[in-house]
Amino acid sequence: MSGDTSQTVLVCDPVDPLLLEGLRAKGLDVRYRPDISRQELLAVVGEYAILVVRSRTKVSREVIEAGSKLRLVARAGIGTDNIDLAAASARGIEIVTAAGSSTQSVAELNVGLAIIMARNLLNLSNGVRDGEWKK
Repeated sequence: MSGDTSQTVLVCDPVDPLLLEGLRAKGLDVRYRPDISRQELLAVVGEYAILVVRSRTKVSREVIEAGSKLRLVARAGIGTDNIDLAAASARGIEIVTAAGSSTQSVAELNVGLAIIMARNLLNLSNGVRDGEWKK
């Protein structure tokens, strides 16, 4: 890769194809490498301005230091346990997450689990599956 790297994005983990389409629609030059190894990442991260990761890819101090053109690390999720925040901050690299993106899903799950527990639905479902029908 040569020339202007200000719009280059490396996506290091499996993501929804709609994310890739959205990034490309914004005019970004996106490289999708969902199975990239740590060694490969260290070898190429210096060519990119933006890194998109999920939980699998560890954005360590070593990766950040190798990312000479890196300006942004986008976490397609809510946690940052896999990102060395101190190293990123020291280099002036912005970190963004998808905070709040799962709030509704988590709330729906909890309501569903509460109904299952309140109505004893798990035991009843297992009983029906095992051929029992208790009246």
